[in-house]
Amino acid sequence: MDFHPLADIFPLIEGGEFEALVADIEAHGPTDKIVTYEGKILDGRNRYRALVRLGRTDDEILRQQTEPFVGTNPLAFVISKNLKRRHLNESQRGMVHARIATLRKGANQHTAIAVPTQADAAKLLNVSVDTGQRARRVLDHGADELVAAVDRGEVAVSVAAEVATQPVKQQREIMARGEKEILAAARKIRADRRQQKIAEARAAYEARAERGSTVSDLRTLAASGKKFAVILADRPGSSKRTPRRARSKPSGITTLCRLTRSRRFRWKRSPQRTAFCFCGGCGFSFPACCG
Repeated sequence: MDFHPLADIFPLIEGGEFEALVADIEAHGPTDKIVTYEGKILDGRNRYRALVRLGRTDDEILRQQTEPFVGTNPLAFVISKNLKRRHLNESQRGMVHARIATLRKGANQHTAIAVPTQADAAKLLNVSVDTGQRARRVLDHGADELVAAVDRGEVAVSVAAEVATQPVKQQREIMARGEKEILAAARKIRADRRQQKIAEARAAYEARAERGSTVSDLRTLAASGKKFAVILADRPGSSKRTPRRARSKPSGITTLCRLTRSRRFRWKRSPQRTAFCFCGGCGFSFPACCG
């Protein structure tokens, strides 16, 4: 019997857990029916595999151990059944979240399946959207061995997402080294990427500096004798919030004002927590004056 794509958003059980299920079914029989939808197994894949291991044929299983799905939302049914039955860690649930996202291009094209948004799926599975996005990176770019390790709960999805940035051949080499080496490799990949970003930012800054569009020291700019209508700068002095009277003249403001054509200024905090100085008679209502 084939498995329904909706059932495959959850990993199969393997190893000792599966062997224990086989032994239990052999001793006591299945406790629940296998649920089918569109002629495929929607819930009960592991019970089906156990029955096959015990010598049952598909015909016997279909006649004796199955029942059709009754309801309007098969995806919600699968999620509910698996979350109640299984103890998945956050990384495993993140992989489920990522597979739900792929349903938008797959299983729901030909069936009326209500696929939740990423935010709704994250809430339902009790994972962050970031975890789901890391898992999606593992699914899209990870080697089969890496994906399987996260599905089994052996490798954290945050670690796997770093490894997945490497070529598949290198991923397999990393996976073959063992858990400690996988963690070490992920740390090194993360550190190398951070250093690369720093180097790129430094190179971009130096390129702008060569064009005369940025300076690292206000005194250097002041020595040029030029005047500017607008200056964009990090706020001098402490970044801590202080009463307006105490911050009316922050450190370095006198130097800034000597560089402008106006004696008025305003600091404005952006979403990135960067302060700007707008000078040149912009017509704003300024909280202080550099006079």
